[in-house]
Amino acid sequence: MMIQELFAGKVSEFLQCEGLILADTLRSQLEREWQRLTQTEQAIMIQLKDENLPVTLPQILKTVSKQSMIATSDVLEAIQSLKRRFLMDLIEQGEDKKFNLNPVYQQYLSRRSY
Repeated sequence: MMIQELFAGKVSEFLQCEGLILADTLRSQLEREWQRLTQTEQAIMIQLKDENLPVTLPQILKTVSKQSMIATSDVLEAIQSLKRRFLMDLIEQGEDKKFNLNPVYQQYLSRRSY
């Protein structure tokens, strides 16, 4: 709707804007989704937001398990859940596999207070 109203439907012009623009309706939807996440899923997403770079599975396990005293199996299940819902991405760089936060959620979490 914003693209139609403000950019006359020209997606290319919208994409030239710096940073992602999160309309109120999208922000509300992201907040509802955030509230449905488990504590473990939220901890992983916060770590990915804080890192702001793709991280490896051992890095996630070390940080989340250590900080939150969460079992490794729970962290692995949470990662699978987040990937299934497209909230985090798997980036394959040669033999390395790294995880990154979905850019929309990266922007949302950067502006959200906990």
